[in-house]
Amino acid sequence: MITEDGHLKVLDRAKEIIVLSDGTRVAPQVIQNKLKFSPYIGEAAIVGSGKPYLAALVNIDFEIVSRWAERRRIPFTSYSDLSQKPEVLQLLKREIEKVNRRLPEKERIRRFVSLFKEFHPDDEEMTRTRKLRRMVIESRYAGLIEAIYRGDEEYELTVTMKLEDGRRVQVTRRVKIIDVEV
Repeated sequence: MITEDGHLKVLDRAKEIIVLSDGTRVAPQVIQNKLKFSPYIGEAAIVGSGKPYLAALVNIDFEIVSRWAERRRIPFTSYSDLSQKPEVLQLLKREIEKVNRRLPEKERIRRFVSLFKEFHPDDEEMTRTRKLRRMVIESRYAGLIEAIYRGDEEYELTVTMKLEDGRRVQVTRRVKIIDVEV
């Protein structure tokens, strides 16, 4: 992309660029990296191709968020449980709003979901070097992404996960879709 002062600015690989419904081009990697500067966010996938605004699918950093929850005496049993706690959702919302304040309006995240499972190479959602596979994520979470843009407040998400022993299991859980101030 060419900046206003005529300089070439390389943001990401061309195939990774998200084009919003109004034609705005967004480099999701830049926003994802800004989100991951938060100690509470382990991973984030920005979505919104062909849509009017951006949304995020977020993984908590379990180690840090679990310590945060323990200090506040928030009971939890697992990653899945902790990621859906109302207090954790509010924490993530504040972190995303902080990032939004440093972004141009069109690049701001308007809605997000805290996933009850981490993106994982065994589930083909990322490479072994931890780079997100956008097409896999957009396909696997297509129903959730549709619910985000429909304006739903929650969604019953079913995902197939590969366990350490090689078995595959399906897990279903309701996730809240959170609106963010822009």
